Amino acid sequence: MLPQQEIENLTHARTDEIVPPGWTLVALEARFASADQALKAEDKVMHIARMVAQASLDTTWPTNEEWKARLPEWFLPSFHYYSKEELEQYLKHNDREAIGWHFGSWLDSMHNRSWRWWSMQRDETRVRVNVIVDGWPYSVGALAHLLKAAGADSVFDQSEKVNI
Repeated sequence: MLPQQEIENLTHARTDEIVPPGWTLVALEARFASADQALKAEDKVMHIARMVAQASLDTTWPTNEEWKARLPEWFLPSFHYYSKEELEQYLKHNDREAIGWHFGSWLDSMHNRSWRWWSMQRDETRVRVNVIVDGWPYSVGALAHLLKAAGADSVFDQSEKVNI
């Protein structure tokens, strides 16, 4: 799928699940405490997804500092920042998976995505984000982080039936 098609999908709030030949639909379901939270999260996620898709069209991907200036203030605190010493100490007492996303790693994952935005649906306290992939394996962890930062209590990869 061309990057311009992804922007069109985000701009016109596509809601269908019929994908082009050669692509596979992957669905993430985010659950929220209230319908109001789901509605607000939908707007937040779409805003950042549009920013990422638009940046993908540019010949040069923005620097981490440029992204810090562009991304909304509510999103930036969702990342962990550790010095080398802090990280070593943290890992002595915690599982590596509990670290969460580092800002630069999240940006790298969004820049080198194995998926493209396809559609989104909201149903009361659930938001379903459909992306398309052209093969396996795929990684949607950065998108799941975005959904959680937007207020999701949980995010499930419906294709794999796992909580991420």
